[in-house]
Amino acid sequence: MSETVEANKDGLWLGLLIGGAVGAAASLLLAPKQGAELRRDLSKTYRTLYDKTSRFATALGSKAQEMAADAGDKAETAAVKLGEKTQEMTELAGEKVREFGEHAADKALEIGEQASDRVRAMAGMAGDKRQ
Repeated sequence: MSETVEANKDGLWLGLLIGGAVGAAASLLLAPKQGAELRRDLSKTYRTLYDKTSRFATALGSKAQEMAADAGDKAETAAVKLGEKTQEMTELAGEKVREFGEHAADKALEIGEQASDRVRAMAGMAGDKRQ
């Protein structure tokens, strides 16, 4: 929100600057003065306006550079955090896969032993029936 307020302030200052220049030029042109005096006043007004515009443009350029640097810093920080989070998630996923593999191997061994026991039991029953 503060960026919006700052942008509105910049627009306000630009509007005041332009409005002041137009008002000054209109007052000079409509006031009854001699040619040399009018030219001198116009020249003075032009120089003042030029100086104010230059200062405004410089300030605006500085602000834009600040904002660009800030955005770059924020993007870099976000990229570092994303990299760290990705590393954490990769390690966690690897750990979970390892745990699952161990559990699956244990379960397969257990099922194999049960199957072997059943086969032996069935073989024993078949041997008993033959006798």
